[in-house]
Order: sequence, then C-alpha cells, then structure tokens
Amino acid sequence: MFFKKNKLALVWVIFWVLLNILTFLFWDPSFHLENIFQNPNLLSPFGTDAFGRNLFFLIPFASFKSLFFSFFIVFLSSFFGTFTGLLLSTLSAKLQFILHKFVEFVLAFPSILIVLLIASLLPTGWSTLAIALLISYIPSFVRLAYVRSKEILLDDFILSAQALGGTKLHLATKHIFPSLRSFILIKATDIFSSVLLAEVSLTFIGVGAPLGNDTWGSLLLQGKSYLVEAPYIALFSGLPLFLTVYAIQSLVEKHKN
Repeated sequence: MFFKKNKLALVWVIFWVLLNILTFLFWDPSFHLENIFQNPNLLSPFGTDAFGRNLFFLIPFASFKSLFFSFFIVFLSSFFGTFTGLLLSTLSAKLQFILHKFVEFVLAFPSILIVLLIASLLPTGWSTLAIALLISYIPSFVRLAYVRSKEILLDDFILSAQALGGTKLHLATKHIFPSLRSFILIKATDIFSSVLLAEVSLTFIGVGAPLGNDTWGSLLLQGKSYLVEAPYIALFSGLPLFLTVYAIQSLVEKHKN
C-alpha cells in the first residue's frame, strides 16, 4: 500500500501545507533571467523555470495560492450549503419538493461543465472562478444537509424535543446541526480535492486564475509550453499535486470506512 495505514498521507499533507506557508511568507519570487532553464542541481534540486526562479521554492509558493483558494471555496460552499439544506428541511412540503428538485437538476450536470460555462461567460479572474466553483459545489452540500436533516427529524429524540415545545431554530442549532457536522466535514474534505483539481485545470486551459499569478495550474501550463527544453518543470510541478490529492483521498476513505 502506497501510504501504509494512511500515516504517510497525513505526514505528507502536514509537511506540504507547512512548506507552502513558509515559502509564501519568506521566499521572494523575483525573476532571475540569468538562471533560466537550469537543469536540477545542488542549489536548485528541481531546476529553474522560464524566469530563472528556483522551482524547489516556486512550486510550494504557487501551491499555497491554489490550496488557500480551494479551502476558501470549500468553506463557503459547506457553510452556505449546510445552512440552505437546514432551512430547506423546515419549509412546507411543496416548497421542499420544488427546491429539492431544482438542486437535483443542478447536480445532474457534471460540475466541471458548469464551471466551464460560467468561466467562459465572465472575464477571467479570481472572482469569476470563485463564483463558478461556488455555484457548482454548493448544491452538493445542500442535498447532503437536506437529506440528513430529514432523516434526523424522524429520530425519537427530535420527536421528543418537538413534543416538549422545541422550536425549529432550537432543533436546528441544538440537535440537527451537531449531528450533521461529521458528515459535512467528510464531504468538505472529499470535495476539496475536486475543487483543487478544478482550479488547476481551469488555470491550465486559461480560464482560471488571472495571468501573472503563480499557481499550480500556471506552473503546469508553463511546463507544457517547455516540455522539450525543460521537461522537469511539468514533472516536479505535477508530482506534488498527485501526492497531495492522493493523500487527501486516502484520509477521506479512511474516515468513510
């Protein structure tokens, strides 16, 4: 097993996040044109890019932006999706049916198609990318919160609380939401990988992060442009992405089981 008992997966995630933070705070991404396309060596273990920057530091520096943006999107998606799902479960049966069918309709389309559609209609930028990803991923949290809330509302302790005069707000905040937290956390961790790959993919094809921003997608795009001259750019940019996504999914599968 590649990550035996998921211990290496957790170690990698912690190590990579800490390295991202340190390089983002303390490393200077200035151009060094005299050092362009240097092959891997002792001073630059991963080589240098088309602007002479040390890839050993540039990759975690760029990764920080992608990871932070993905965390921001997942946090907002889980917050608004959970709130909407809880609210939906307290509405009348007719409104529940209509709104739930609308959520199912949105989820019927692959998320990447929704993101591509919105990203192609609006100007390229972080805000456009954020809007596209939020519209794409909030419905999945809405459905999870709604379905789980409907199941929890049938539990005996909820029926007892209702019989004792508990209001919908009290039930939602004191009973339903605490029961949802573990499901939402697992869902958020699972979706994080999808959001990260979506950001990388959209930036790679030119409809994601604005030009001039160093992200995982922009590094992979640079690697594609210089596959002949400097194949190590694509290799060393893509390998940490693979390891990070694999590690996160390994940890998610552990908690699912």
